[in-house]
Amino acid sequence: QKTNRGRIVNIILATDMTKHFDVTNKFKLKVEAGQFGEKDADGHASAEDRDILLDLLMHASDLSNPVRPFPLAKKWGYDIMEEFCSQGDMEKKLGMPVSPLCERNDLTTDAQKAQSQIGFGDFVVGPMYKDMAAYFTGLEPCVESLASNRAYYVEVKEGAATMDEVIARAETELAAAEAAGAAEPAPAVEDEDSDIDGDDV
Repeated sequence: QKTNRGRIVNIILATDMTKHFDVTNKFKLKVEAGQFGEKDADGHASAEDRDILLDLLMHASDLSNPVRPFPLAKKWGYDIMEEFCSQGDMEKKLGMPVSPLCERNDLTTDAQKAQSQIGFGDFVVGPMYKDMAAYFTGLEPCVESLASNRAYYVEVKEGAATMDEVIARAETELAAAEAAGAAEPAPAVEDEDSDIDGDDV
């Protein structure tokens, strides 16, 4: 029980941005060396690899808003920037230096906020999700969504469209994609040996 509690505490602490590169590099370096996921004689991955993976997944989940559909990514991105700016306001009030990304005067326009989100995606979220997608199947849509969201933010940053315009377009495209997905036939279900009791797992 003490071991499990310690593991949970460490997973939560892995969401601290000061540990971002430590968390992501542990995974990346082991994968590049071909050492991640090695199994022992019983077919189990090492405790170290399990810890690395748990930390990475929690951290990636905590930073997942940029890989979500644009309307949701924008909402969470703006909410987080407001939280940072509120911290900066308090730091100014207390006579403290304003922390990075917490200066409200640097985030007053949609163009400035778009640039902030582009940078966050390019240097923090993007590399992490690309490394994960290169190892785990099924994460490619996250990388594609991040690239799509980046393109929307670039339009706003460069003045090619307003934020309201790109949100409206993103919502239309999302609705069309969902409608197309709903129109696809459901996969066939085998009638025999459905393994409801799970004895084959």
